[in-house]
Amino acid sequence: MRRKSLSIILIISIFAIAFASCEFQSADHSKTETSEPVGKSLLVKIAYDVAPTHSLHESFLDLEQWLEAESAGRIEVELYPLYELGDDADLLALTAEGVIQMAVPQTSSLASLSVEAPDEYPLDIPQSWQIWDSLDGFYQYDNAESAAAAVEGSLGAQMVASLADLADQPFSCLGYAYEGPLAIGGTVDILSPADLAGQRMALYGSPAWLSAYQSLGAEVVVLPLSEIYPALAREQIDIYQATPENIATMHWTDYSNTIILTEHAYSFRPLLVNRQWYQSLSEEDAYLIDTAVDNLLSQQKTLAVERYQSSIDALKQQGISVHSLTPEEQDLWRNY
Repeated sequence: MRRKSLSIILIISIFAIAFASCEFQSADHSKTETSEPVGKSLLVKIAYDVAPTHSLHESFLDLEQWLEAESAGRIEVELYPLYELGDDADLLALTAEGVIQMAVPQTSSLASLSVEAPDEYPLDIPQSWQIWDSLDGFYQYDNAESAAAAVEGSLGAQMVASLADLADQPFSCLGYAYEGPLAIGGTVDILSPADLAGQRMALYGSPAWLSAYQSLGAEVVVLPLSEIYPALAREQIDIYQATPENIATMHWTDYSNTIILTEHAYSFRPLLVNRQWYQSLSEEDAYLIDTAVDNLLSQQKTLAVERYQSSIDALKQQGISVHSLTPEEQDLWRNY
C-alpha cells in the first residue's frame, strides 16, 4: 500500500451537504430497536483524506461519540483522517479487504481507478465505474440543488449499481456527503477558459476532468490530494481545483495566492462500507450504525452551508485574492 505524508500538519474544513441517497444494499436491516442488548464488542474503523478540522471529520467525531454512548461503550469507533492510511485508492482496497470498515472517497477517485489503477492495486476495477465521473465537467449542473437531485435520482442509482460489478461485491453504499462547489486556486488568475492554456493543472485523475482541462490547453498533472501541497512548494504545478474549505485548511495558500470562485462543478463523496461486515451486523448494531449515518448526513447539510462562506472569509483574511465570476465571465465558461 502506498504511504503518503505531508511535510507540515495540515488542517481542513470542507463545505459539505449530506444526501442520504444511496440505497442500503443487501443487508436489509430493520430500523427498529431490539429489546435485548448485544454483548459482543464491535470495532468500526473509518478513513478518509480530510484533515482533523474538516467538517466531514467533525461530523464523524459526533458519530463516534453517539455510537459509543448509545452502545454504552460496546461499539468503538476509530477515525483515520488526513491520509493516515493512504489516499482514496488505498482506502478502497483496505475497505474491500475488511481491514477498515468504511471509506469516504471522492467520486472522481472511483472514476479514475476504472482507467488506471496503481500497479499494486489488488482490485480489478470494472469500466462501469466511469459512471462516477458523471458529476465532473464544467457547469453540468446549474446549482447545488440540481446536482443533488441527480445523485438522489437515477444517476445515483447507476453509481450504486456499478459497485456490484466489482468481483465479490465488497462494497455497499450508505449515502452521499456533498462537499460543495469547486473553485480554482493557484499562483495565476484563471478568469476565463482561455487562461488555462499552458498552465500546469493538478487533477485527481477523473477521465472527464482530464478531457475537460486538456481540451482547454492545460498541462494536466495527475495528483492525489496528498501531493498537491508538496507540488506547490516545489513549483511543479500552477493551479488546482478544490472546494474553498479544502483550499483554506489544506494550507495550499502557503504557496498560492489566488482563488477564483468559478463554482463550475459540485463534489460528492459516497460512504462506502465493507459489505460482508455490514451484512454480518446484528439487528441491534445495524440499527445503531444506520441511525448514526443518518444523523451524520443530516448534520452535514447544515454544517456545509456555514462552512462555504466562512472558508471564503478566512481566505480573504489571509490576504488571498478571492474573485467571484461576473455573469459575463461565467458565460464564457458555460459556453466554452
